[in-house]
Amino acid sequence: MVEQANIEKILSEYDRSKGAYETFVRKVEHLVAELISNASYKPHSITSRAKERSSLQTKLQKENSNYKSLADITDVAGVRVTTYFHDEVDRIAEILGKEFEILPEHSVDKRAALDPDQFGYLSLHYVVRLSPARRSLPEYRRFEKLLCEIQIRSILQHAWRKLNMILATKLR
Repeated sequence: MVEQANIEKILSEYDRSKGAYETFVRKVEHLVAELISNASYKPHSITSRAKERSSLQTKLQKENSNYKSLADITDVAGVRVTTYFHDEVDRIAEILGKEFEILPEHSVDKRAALDPDQFGYLSLHYVVRLSPARRSLPEYRRFEKLLCEIQIRSILQHAWRKLNMILATKLR
C-alpha cells in the first residue's frame, strides 16, 4: 500500500491535473470515434471518463498498490469501446494500434486468460499515449505525457461484466 503522505501527494497532483485529464479523455474519445467511423465500423458505444478522486483514493489504498506519482497510474483517463460482435474487437484494436502509441508493458488482453471453451470477462485493455506525430500538433502538445486506458470489448462481454458486478454487490 502507498504511504499516506504519498497518497496525499498524488491526490494533490490529481487535483491540479484533473481538468487536463478531463479535456484529454474527451479528445481521445472523439479521436477514437472518428478513427472507427472512418474505417466504416459502427460500435455499440464509445464512452469516456476521467477517474473520480474517490476512486483514485481507493485505488491508492489497496494493499498491492505501489504508485510513486500520478504518472504511474495508467487509467486516470479511460475510454471504452463496446462492439456489437466479438470479431470487431481485434479489428478496432488494429485501427487504434496504428494511431496511438501502445504501451505493451501496461496493456493486457484479458481474452487470453481463459481457455477457448470458457466464458468470462474478456476484454482488451490498451494503455496508450498519443502518437509522436499527433503529440507534435499544437492542439495535442499539452497532452504529450498523459496516458489513457482504452478498453475494447463486445456488448456481450460488457453485459457479462455488469452482471458480475451486480451479483458481487448483492452477495456482500
